[in-house]
Amino acid sequence: MKIVILMGSLTMGGAERVATTLASYLSKHDVETYLISFDKNESSYFIETSVHFINNKDCKRTGKYKGIKQRISFLFDTLNEIKPDLIFTMFCVTNIYALLYKFFGNRKVKVVSSERCNPKSKDRKGIKEILNKFSSTKCDGFIFQTEKAKKCYSKKVQKKSIVIHNAVSNPMLNEVDTSTLMTKNVISSMGRLEEQKAQDIMIKAFEPIARSYPDYKLIIYGEGSKRKDLEKLISKLNLQKNVFLPGNDEKAILKVAQSKIFVLTSRFEGMPNALIEAMALGIPSISTDCDMGPSELINSGENGYLVAVDDINDITNKLELLINDEKLRNFISENSKKINETHSIDKIYGKYLKYFKEIIGGLNEK
Repeated sequence: MKIVILMGSLTMGGAERVATTLASYLSKHDVETYLISFDKNESSYFIETSVHFINNKDCKRTGKYKGIKQRISFLFDTLNEIKPDLIFTMFCVTNIYALLYKFFGNRKVKVVSSERCNPKSKDRKGIKEILNKFSSTKCDGFIFQTEKAKKCYSKKVQKKSIVIHNAVSNPMLNEVDTSTLMTKNVISSMGRLEEQKAQDIMIKAFEPIARSYPDYKLIIYGEGSKRKDLEKLISKLNLQKNVFLPGNDEKAILKVAQSKIFVLTSRFEGMPNALIEAMALGIPSISTDCDMGPSELINSGENGYLVAVDDINDITNKLELLINDEKLRNFISENSKKINETHSIDKIYGKYLKYFKEIIGGLNEK
């Protein structure tokens, strides 16, 4: 069995990490696995030697249509040589390229795509949305990260789809010094500094915490267009000694592991890897109950807390609750670590492999 995972690039990102770890898993389970990137750069993530990695070394910054033509030529030449049984894609653009090959190169190949983002997000309008909806109906199978995302698609797509959460797949979790877990009076967060992540709400919710518990710090790892706005807010609230924006850090999870509480204030998500990783470490987590993923990970009051989007007071209250109750923190911590079992690589990627075999075998064909 030959499976190709087709990506636009393999630079830093949640989908990119899934692609590399999934490829490694498949290659260890009797699957001849190919990881193809339209980008000429190497992968930002480790790839097992058992995976055939092929990048587009001739990729150049050419005109729009020349670039499309070059990528089609690269893909057709590569796939004609591989002769895969199935192509798995994660984004609309790569899905369209895969479907072009299916209909003009090899009609026997199966194409499975997936939804990695929030279908309700503002950037999914116009031609992007039309192409995404059209291409999804032409796939042989479709993978969603959440039940809510699945319901945003047509009945035709839903009927041939499956819901599979993200796995606990960051290998750096194994490097965490367990003796330092939750030892610092730190509230942490990881995410791009963008409107979606609503770190301004997080900082405002932390202000009364800083006044009542001056030894606590809020550290937000990530970079983005909202940095200057957040820095101004920190200054306005006189929180320079309590709130820090260290930027991107490849080893951020090792530092997050030392914090007593993790916070996610997103206004929308797909399936937040940062939250999954914090829960896997056992860090008591507070997340907004945003579309789409957190509510499928957290049972509020059991393995974390869900709060309403943009609800500053509720976030503050939950922070104070966890700060003051060590027994509660330990209770939440132990329950949240169960995600290591429910979302292990073997369980999650095992579902991928089973589904791919079903598609190749034609079980989902009409």
